Amino acid sequence: MRIGVNYQLKYSTPEDWIACLRSLGVCAAVSPVQPGADTDTVAAYNRAAEENGILIGEVGILGTRA
Repeated sequence: MRIGVNYQLKYSTPEDWIACLRSLGVCAAVSPVQPGADTDTVAAYNRAAEENGILIGEVGILGTRA
């Protein structure tokens, strides 16, 4: 099990994002890029996550109606 965050932090680069996560002492987070981000940006964040042992996950909400 990993401890992570499921809210957006303030960062502007993959390095800033990693620093934010490290300052919180977590090793998992929701996707750091917005939908539609270019492939180079996505690759940079994925690389930073892999190099720093960060797991990128998604959190969704399941709702049912009676």
